[in-house]
Amino acid sequence: MEKISKSVSNLRSNFNILLLAAKDSQNNVLSATEAIGDLSSINQNTQFEEIVCVSYIPKNEVINATVKIKQASGYGGNACSKGTFEYVRFYFDYDRNGNWVDEGVTNFNAHSLGFDEDLCYNVQLKIDPDKRRCCDKKPVLPKVRAILSWNAAPPANQPNWTPYWGNVIERNVQIEPLRGFQCFFDDFVLYPKFKKIDTILKKNNLLPDFKNISIKDQVEIIKKHKIPATRFGYASAIKKINSQDATPFALPGYLNQLDFDFSNILDFLLKPKFNTTYEELTCVALNRAMTTLHGTIHLKKSAGYSGNLCQTGSKEYVAFYMDFGSGWEYMGTSSITVHNISEIPKDGLNYNVALAVDLDKKRKEWCESGKAKLKGILSWNVAPPINQPNHVAHWGDWEQCHVEVKSLPKGIIPGNLSLNIETLGSMHIDDIDQTDGLANGSDALGLSINAEESPFDGKINFTGSLINGGATALEYRLVITPPSSGAYNLLNHVTADKIGFSGEETLIPDADGWMPYTKFVGNYLGYFIPTQSGMHTIKIEVRNAGSASLLLTGNSTNFMAHKEAPVADVEITSGAGNCGSFKPGDVISGEYKALSEYPRVMSFVVTPSPESNSGVISIDGVPGNSISYNDIVAPGKTGTWELATNNMPQCGYNIRLSVYDRTIMHSKNITRHATDIEGFCLIPK
Repeated sequence: MEKISKSVSNLRSNFNILLLAAKDSQNNVLSATEAIGDLSSINQNTQFEEIVCVSYIPKNEVINATVKIKQASGYGGNACSKGTFEYVRFYFDYDRNGNWVDEGVTNFNAHSLGFDEDLCYNVQLKIDPDKRRCCDKKPVLPKVRAILSWNAAPPANQPNWTPYWGNVIERNVQIEPLRGFQCFFDDFVLYPKFKKIDTILKKNNLLPDFKNISIKDQVEIIKKHKIPATRFGYASAIKKINSQDATPFALPGYLNQLDFDFSNILDFLLKPKFNTTYEELTCVALNRAMTTLHGTIHLKKSAGYSGNLCQTGSKEYVAFYMDFGSGWEYMGTSSITVHNISEIPKDGLNYNVALAVDLDKKRKEWCESGKAKLKGILSWNVAPPINQPNHVAHWGDWEQCHVEVKSLPKGIIPGNLSLNIETLGSMHIDDIDQTDGLANGSDALGLSINAEESPFDGKINFTGSLINGGATALEYRLVITPPSSGAYNLLNHVTADKIGFSGEETLIPDADGWMPYTKFVGNYLGYFIPTQSGMHTIKIEVRNAGSASLLLTGNSTNFMAHKEAPVADVEITSGAGNCGSFKPGDVISGEYKALSEYPRVMSFVVTPSPESNSGVISIDGVPGNSISYNDIVAPGKTGTWELATNNMPQCGYNIRLSVYDRTIMHSKNITRHATDIEGFCLIPK
């Protein structure tokens, strides 16, 4: 752990003061820097946190980053506090030409835990790739830029932004190609229209499988790329050894054509040592919110992976072990499929392999974060043996790092049976005011939701953990009390990925809402879609499977549902009014309504751009095209607007008013808005 100088420590602890001073006046900047220090000295300072790996899961379309927390303190408080947030914003350059696409930002909260070891955290973000091609076309291999910033989110659409605390790294990834039926619509512009059909086909195993690589192609690639016998004959040799069969072994056809002899690789097989010529495990980490273990695999070669993107390819396996203080415990093995890619960038490609695990029995009581050592063992094309934490793979290596094991929810006593709701609509229930049902603060799942007295609507997800359940089969149900009627049991089907990445499972509640408790990824419990606005209450109940009596009643929480969208209305009242004609230089004016019970921000935009950029908009007499009105009580705001058209060229224009409220939608973001548009023309004088 790197020692921190007093000057750097002062800058860290007074960071927010310096930021506020910089936004205030020159005098305040001077007085603050004289007392504390100059922020310019800490651009991309990585003494406290550093992003060390970026990787991608093509099948799931999830971009990942590994952030290393490197100090025992300096993160705003212990595990009982909110701590401070580490933000990562991802940019993709799909054509590798400097045209960066902002894919979004994610985060996690770090704490001053007092540990001597560095801690490795995974953060991830689901994306919708801007570009995909069929597997027999040029692969899409974006460059990814990840910007880590402590306590201040990197601004959107600024790929060259430099953080004070944190750093910027770039890595290459591979986008999942289109295959089979998808390639009837080879143009990516058409693909989104068929994406839903494709998803259904995949679920029902109706999409064509990968093709096996032909013997001819396999031999040709091995010779062209000079792939050693220890590589191309490895899997067959291990299969023969593990079969414990003394009968002659039928060699795969391509091995016969290469005059392969097992005796040539005996020394390689009998004296295993890590070989990272083709692949290397560069990071391991824990995603604390989802309770998933992650490994970053760096692929280095264009061939040696048994087939191209249309073919079967080969597997990169990672076996995960954790040491909680009593020695290594096998957590499971996961894998990802890789392929020969002739266009691979010089610095390789980065893939992520993930494994969902259940750590509830390892969690300490509230405010006591635990730690564990995490090890990943990478092995190409042959799964590492289980319960062998010191296994040396012939192709692959080890990677280790310490991770934080989050504490139990507040009020839960270790050893006692409990099943509690922990998050609602991605917000921790402690951040939902039980008087008005509104959420405040950052979400618990790294989605970068910043709630400000926010209600909920859409698909409201619930997560929670069964603690100390033992071996007895249990059932649970979710009970909703809406604002205008009595309580009722949720009867929604629950579909999610099971722990261990064994695929999706669907729970179907019985007539009374009971479902068998299943440990899902992210501790998912179910969802609710409100049909009316107002205060709701949800509680959880548990019983032994098939029993008629309750075993326990878990916690309950209030939350406010809000169904009404904002109202936006813009009118041109000067001159010829809506759809009227004006002359360049005229000041066009009008009225607006921006109404919502939970207003957030309103904005005016004139299109098309850049023709309209020389126009100057004022709202209620103040220059500017947007106004935040969080402090305005319902029903929102009405007023006047003006547009000075000096230097705007002759053209047809639209003026657009957008009104956003504070509702958390579908447990994902705060995006609900309404728009209204009026048109006008600028004609010759």
